[in-house]
Amino acid sequence: MLALLLAGLVAGCGRNTTKAIALEAQADNLIAAGDAVRAADTLDKALSYDGNDPGRWVKLGRVRRDLGQPSPAAAAFQQAFDLDPANIEAMQNLAVLYIAGRRFQEAKRVVDPLLSLSPNDIAGVLATGAIAYYEEDYPTALKIADEMIQLTPDSKEGYILKAHVLEKTGHPIQAARLLEQRMQTMPDDTDMGEQLLQLYRSFGNVEGVRSISIRLAKLKPVDPRYQLESLRAFQAKGAVADRERVTAYLVKRYANNPSVLGAVADFWLGALPLDEATQRIAQAAAAGNGLTKAALVGRLIRSGALDEAATLLGPVATQPVTDANVDLHAMYSNLLMAQGKVAAARDQARMTLAFDSGNDVALLTRARAHVARKEYDEAITDAQSVIADDPANESAAVLIADIYAAQGNDMLAASAYADAQSAAPRSIGPVRARTAWLIRRGRAAEAAQVAGLFARQVNRDDAWRLYETMCQAANDPFCLAQARSHGAS
Repeated sequence: MLALLLAGLVAGCGRNTTKAIALEAQADNLIAAGDAVRAADTLDKALSYDGNDPGRWVKLGRVRRDLGQPSPAAAAFQQAFDLDPANIEAMQNLAVLYIAGRRFQEAKRVVDPLLSLSPNDIAGVLATGAIAYYEEDYPTALKIADEMIQLTPDSKEGYILKAHVLEKTGHPIQAARLLEQRMQTMPDDTDMGEQLLQLYRSFGNVEGVRSISIRLAKLKPVDPRYQLESLRAFQAKGAVADRERVTAYLVKRYANNPSVLGAVADFWLGALPLDEATQRIAQAAAAGNGLTKAALVGRLIRSGALDEAATLLGPVATQPVTDANVDLHAMYSNLLMAQGKVAAARDQARMTLAFDSGNDVALLTRARAHVARKEYDEAITDAQSVIADDPANESAAVLIADIYAAQGNDMLAASAYADAQSAAPRSIGPVRARTAWLIRRGRAAEAAQVAGLFARQVNRDDAWRLYETMCQAANDPFCLAQARSHGAS
């Protein structure tokens, strides 16, 4: 009671309604002008003068929500709800935000009063269905989804919830059909498009993935993920002009983004003749900044284009290590290792690590140099340092497995290869390494099984080709027929 009295006293002392109203008016003008950041700051100041107006807290919650700040938005809506327990808008937004944040118990405390005041409130019903879904009460979630479709047949929420439930209960094709029908009336809805893309991937509908990727690339042109997906789709359709248009856009727009240009380089390596692919990668690398150039040169090294890589990295060999070129120095050590210059590669890696002790490329190069010298303990230490900093680093995970294999420790090798595959579940690299090790150990049938599971999971041509190779090694005609028919019975 004393705490409550003190809180009320403090609130009263800091109250200046006139200043709060004036600042709120300024915030309204900023919102109208599209300046949400300054509007949020101004509303914060207004609330510092008078924090007893639930409407002002709701307004701040809206702005924070639209800025993509869910936690501050939820805090603002919660303040409005605490001041006015019948505030419908505050409860609606809290229900959505708490569900999105997987804060189910807090969501329940809001949903119950919301539905008591407004039994058919769509946000409250959706939150109830989402809670049931996340708690794996799928019959209840399905019932609520159907109720939502009846309540608001022109809204997407009920359909998306139902599609999620159908997928979780083993009916992904039925879920996709539901969203396909709905998208006929809402062709520009990106939420349904993204859900449909996920569903198509889950049951291997390659044509569906391609068509929805092209649509999403048009709907969200600034999202490189869908542009990259559309590249693959255009390549599969033989639409060369469209492929080149998207490629030119990505290379220009993301010239200094190593992740995006790295993905474009990977696409070139998989889609084009090797000479053409490496030429394009080298051109893009020459125009990029240090980090992007390093990422692209790494692709050249992995594809065996060592001369092109050496040309691009030549200038760095005589330069001191700096913040601007440390990634190029690290990649130069990688190039030296690929050229078989183990001692020089180790020395270059050490020089790089003296400047940047956590550089993953230099650590992996030094680890590989240790392996070449059969210094396995030191190699494991370097590779594990990379994993500690980046648990999803595929190269480090595979290297650790390869080291255990080189030591003849089958138990640790098997576990490490499985870990590497888990770290990059859609990458073929760990699967290639794992199956190659199994073949060397005379376990071809097991290698075919591993490759087959991966091929069915990702449903890609490179995966099916690997599966076919493993089936041939296992001398298994039935397995080979499955591989060549891409899993068809």
